[in-house]
Amino acid sequence: MIGLVALLYAGAAGAQCTNTPLPAAGIGPVNPANGFPRYYVDASGLALGPCLSLDGLCPLTPDLVPNPLAPIAFPANFPAEWFYWLARARLTLPNGGLGTLTMGVEGSFLNGVVVPGDQITFSRLRIRVSGLVANNTYTVTHPYGVESLTADGLGTINVTFDSRAGAPGFVGPTVAGVSRIGPRYLAWDAAAPAPPAGFVGAGPAVDHTVTGSPCGTNFFRVAGPGLPVGGVQTNFFAVSGRVQDVCGNGILDISEQCDDGNKVAGDCCAPNCTFEPLGSACVAPTICSNNACNGAGGCGFASLNNGLACTDGNVCTVGDTCAGGACIGGARNCDDGNVCTTDICTPPAVGCENLNNAATCDDGNLATSGDVCGGGVCMGFTRRSLIPLNSGENPSVSAAFPAVADIRTDGTRVRASLINMDPARYPAGCSGVTITVGGIQGTAVVSPAVAQGSVPLLRTTAVNFIRTGTAAAGSSAEIRVRCGAHETRWRGTL
Repeated sequence: MIGLVALLYAGAAGAQCTNTPLPAAGIGPVNPANGFPRYYVDASGLALGPCLSLDGLCPLTPDLVPNPLAPIAFPANFPAEWFYWLARARLTLPNGGLGTLTMGVEGSFLNGVVVPGDQITFSRLRIRVSGLVANNTYTVTHPYGVESLTADGLGTINVTFDSRAGAPGFVGPTVAGVSRIGPRYLAWDAAAPAPPAGFVGAGPAVDHTVTGSPCGTNFFRVAGPGLPVGGVQTNFFAVSGRVQDVCGNGILDISEQCDDGNKVAGDCCAPNCTFEPLGSACVAPTICSNNACNGAGGCGFASLNNGLACTDGNVCTVGDTCAGGACIGGARNCDDGNVCTTDICTPPAVGCENLNNAATCDDGNLATSGDVCGGGVCMGFTRRSLIPLNSGENPSVSAAFPAVADIRTDGTRVRASLINMDPARYPAGCSGVTITVGGIQGTAVVSPAVAQGSVPLLRTTAVNFIRTGTAAAGSSAEIRVRCGAHETRWRGTL
């Protein structure tokens, strides 16, 4: 970070009003886009960023920018000198002499030319007065102190107090003078009108009374030989400075007790970057506990909410209740009472699934045998055929659980099944299924299923087609499935 001598100070007011340099503090991080600090913060917590607009509110004029019609951008279209803060006061002496007080915090370059790596920042207090009695001593009072200055042989005072520091990587000399800026910026006081939103003044063309002097001298006065008793004084200053909101930027700046990167209450760092009071409620990991602030920015456990109804975010649990600071629920019952479905619950969001299986079962028909589940229905057969793969690809989910095409009738119904298909190629919902069993024809949709007996559970897909009717022995049977680029055809006779 750039160290700017004399910008800020946390010491006693009396020391601030002597000609001693003030230590550096309150410097924001460097902006990588231009190599300058993003802001400087004064002892009151007021942060000012670069004032780089051509709207009259900043002391930047079109002649200082290579192309004033284009956006200001470093380094091609960037001013060689600009301000974080500037305050000016002017006096007219009775004999026509002029007095000017200039105070600023500035950004510039070592040789006055925009060159990356030559960035400097400095503070300046400059006093210029003409029309005085030559070689006489005058007392000049300003917001940052009192100077005893002697006019030269032409009756002129022209003094500047500067301090300067280089940006990171800068190798030029550092000039550490007795700058007089700090610990606070001057800003317009409460007298109407108020400054434009986001600024401490209305720019270099508008005068106003001010506040912020550490010496209680919010004026510019010149007193001495040839001037009226008490001197010549003005309370009006033209002030420029763009306010930078630093609370909530995640950086602990001067005057902040905390800065957690937001302006949200209830996290022990208040929206104004002060500690929330001891015992204030703060966010707990779950509603099953109460947390409280420790008064120093920390949030910790305070009490439990045992027995409170809660939601654990898992659809596979029911009756969720707080216990020991955690939300605990019992297992959800997904049993649909159908032996032909495998009932599972998939957390946290899917929930109950009742997947078709190929379990052995009892269809209650004494005339049939080989009862087995398919499509969620138990059905035996009076006649059955396992038809083979005829063309296309083998849709099997794995070698351990190969696809099987089963055609059967129980005398009143016909069922065509193709089980153990790979869901990656033949996904559930695919509607490209056609079935022919003798004179019975129709379509079907691929449905989710499981491989019977797989451990762990192996998800598959299947085709299950059931129609009322019969087919004569020797009838042709075909199952054809098309899912995108994948196709399989099974053909035989019943």
